[in-house]
Amino acid sequence: MTSSGSDLVRVDEDIVDAEIVEEDELAVFGSPDDWHGIIHGLPEEAYHAHPSLSSTQVKWLLDSPARYRYNLTHPQPYKKAFDEGSALHALVLGTGWEVVTIPADLLSGANKAIASAEAKAWVANARDNNQIPLKAHEVAKVEAIAEAVLADPDVIAEGLLTGGRPEVSVFAHDADTGVDTRCRFDYLADDLSFAVDLKSGTSVTKAGFSKAVADWGYDVSHEHYLDTLEIVTGIRPPKFYIAVEKEPPYFTAVFRLSDDEIEMGRKEARAARRQLAACRMADYWPHRRLGIQTTEAPMRRIYDHIDRFKEIAS
Repeated sequence: MTSSGSDLVRVDEDIVDAEIVEEDELAVFGSPDDWHGIIHGLPEEAYHAHPSLSSTQVKWLLDSPARYRYNLTHPQPYKKAFDEGSALHALVLGTGWEVVTIPADLLSGANKAIASAEAKAWVANARDNNQIPLKAHEVAKVEAIAEAVLADPDVIAEGLLTGGRPEVSVFAHDADTGVDTRCRFDYLADDLSFAVDLKSGTSVTKAGFSKAVADWGYDVSHEHYLDTLEIVTGIRPPKFYIAVEKEPPYFTAVFRLSDDEIEMGRKEARAARRQLAACRMADYWPHRRLGIQTTEAPMRRIYDHIDRFKEIAS
């Protein structure tokens, strides 16, 4: 990764405190309950099956402990909506499930529906074999989005997808709370000098991505990831977000979170771990009930109203 005026940092390549284990050496860990440190090449399904606290679960806890408890015991089925994002990660990062094209002769009607028993069986078999089944036009779209990401000038200039590895899993134990945590970086430099998260969405403007950070809790995930990595390595690298729009012409941009977002995310991620530790100790998983409440307009609604009123008044 090169520097072009931004405050990128490097660390020594000798990462003596991290346990880095290749896929063909995973047997040395024995039970997944014993996993600790950085693991390269861990299958996605093995990562998601691990019982330690993930960033998604942190956000469940911040909703309420009851939400966390319910979601753990009521896992949601895989949704078709996830396919595009999973395929994009596979094509950009070169890892994960293989993207396969559903044969056109299995699709039905003008909208090329997966309606026949044969088509449904083909799709089910693909998923059972760790593949992402997409229609031909869906594959073409994801390929175009991936090409846009890989051609982004900032991604190229800063080497954000070089000098590291994709889908890097990290497992840690937070001694302050007794909570085991995990995270999975989309891309992590081998020398831990930077990390990358790939995000697709509706807008890569500064305002649009800032809204996505707030709406989807990227700031909370950001700090959960870096806390987990720091526990294991003592290193807290800068984390970059490669954002791409999901509709043509597939504009891209690269972002870093502001200091305010990082501070808010850090407080909330750590509060969630403390909450989890307390709930486990008491075996009590409350839902936040605050009685009858009054809504409050978000600031963007207020600003939109002010701008609209000015136009009407003039």
